[in-house]
Amino acid sequence: MITLATLAKAKYYPEVIPGTARLNLPGPTDAGLPLDLRRFSPLDVRLKFLSIIHEAGPVLTDIRRDDEVAVDGGRFSTPSNAKQGYPMSIPAKDYLAIVCQADPEVTAPGNVATAYSVYVSQRSVADKLKLQIPLTPDESQLDQELHIANTVEKGLLPLGWDYVKLREFDEIEDVPVPRRVPVGMGLEASFTITTKPGEFLVLYNVYVGEADMTKYSTLRISRDEDYGYAEIDCFAIPTGGLPCWIPALSEFRVTLSNLDMTGVTFYTLIFNYKRFRLTNLVKAKWGLSPKSMLPGDVWEKVKGGIL
Repeated sequence: MITLATLAKAKYYPEVIPGTARLNLPGPTDAGLPLDLRRFSPLDVRLKFLSIIHEAGPVLTDIRRDDEVAVDGGRFSTPSNAKQGYPMSIPAKDYLAIVCQADPEVTAPGNVATAYSVYVSQRSVADKLKLQIPLTPDESQLDQELHIANTVEKGLLPLGWDYVKLREFDEIEDVPVPRRVPVGMGLEASFTITTKPGEFLVLYNVYVGEADMTKYSTLRISRDEDYGYAEIDCFAIPTGGLPCWIPALSEFRVTLSNLDMTGVTFYTLIFNYKRFRLTNLVKAKWGLSPKSMLPGDVWEKVKGGIL
C-alpha cells in the first residue's frame, strides 16, 4: 500500500509509484480502503492507474479526492482470469482515496487484490496559478518576471505530463526485459540495470505472470540507494503490466520472491525501462546542479513550470 512515507521516497520529480493492497470483503456490506492518502500538500498527487481483481463477486469502487467523489460506484473489478487495468488521471490537492465495497445485489467479493499507480511531483508556479493556490513571495516575483499568469490564462500552461516526456526527455533507447525465472524455497530472482556516464534510467512498466492468490509472491523495486522503494503483490498485477515512472541515476534492481517453502514456481517476469541523456534541463529539475552552473534562465523557467 502506498502511504505518505512512500510519497516521501520520490525525489526525481515527477515519479509514478506503483502500489498494491489486498482486502477481504466476505460480507455484502463490507468495505475497505486500499489507498488512503491525506495531508500531502504541497505535493502534486494524482491517481494514474487502477486494477481490481475479485475472487468471487464484483466490487463497487469509489475514488474520492478532497471534498468530492470523483468516481461513484465504478465497476473496475475483474475476475482473476481477466485482470484488466484502467489508465486515468485524477488529481487531488490534499486527499485521495480508493474505497472498495461489496455489491449487495450479488455474491460477496471475498478476497480482493488491488493495484494502482500514483503520480507525485512538486507544483510549479504555473500549477499553483491554475489551481488558485497562493504563491510565496519568491514565486510571485517569478510570476511577474516571466508573465506566467498570462500564459496560464491562455491555457498554454501548465504543461501536460505526456507532452513534457516527449519534449524534455532525450530518449536514447527503450528496452524490454522478458525472463522466465524459478522462485521458491528461499530462491529469489534479481536483475540489476546500471546507468552509463551522462545518462539516467527510468523503469516504466512491470509484469509478473503465473502468480496466484495463495502463494504470496512479491516484486521488490530498488533504485540507487533506495532499497525497497516499492513492494508489489505479484498476483495483483494486471495482464498488461503495472505502469510506473521510476528514475534512477546509478541503477535500479527488481527482485522477485515468494513465501513458498514447499517447492519452486516458474514465473514470467517482464520489465521495461528507458535510457535518457542527463541534460542541463533534467539537472535543473532535480536540483543536481547549482543555479550558477546552469545556462541562461533555465533555473527560473523550471521553477515557473515553463520548462
